Amino acid sequence: MVKPSSPTGLAARIRAVLRQRSGIGYLGQPEDCVLEDLVINYAERRVAVAGRPVVLTATAYGLLFEPFANADLLVTHEQLLQRIWGVGNSGEAGLAGTAVQRLRRKSGDDAHNPRYIFTEPRVGYRMEKPSST
Repeated sequence: MVKPSSPTGLAARIRAVLRQRSGIGYLGQPEDCVLEDLVINYAERRVAVAGRPVVLTATAYGLLFEPFANADLLVTHEQLLQRIWGVGNSGEAGLAGTAVQRLRRKSGDDAHNPRYIFTEPRVGYRMEKPSST
């Protein structure tokens, strides 16, 4: 392992190793995870809704990845901030909320009647367990 140049770099490398160890995104994993008409292809890092490709930033993809990887579990604002934006952004729950709003718009999910991302007010987000194809 190459020596990281900063604590943020170290944290990013640790997250990458943990993702590899968890099997998410490994070539041996199922290609697609499906939740209703939302499809995530981890191997190709592609997302589609009702067969329509959805172009996501790295941040938006991370916001989908974290709740899917922890399906049926609550992912707190703090956990999202640390895993996606890094340790220095803790305490900025509004950052995650704004990014989730944008993600919902792109995926066609409605905050008042969600199908994919469910909000736990003032705590975080969760998603149902996807099926694999």
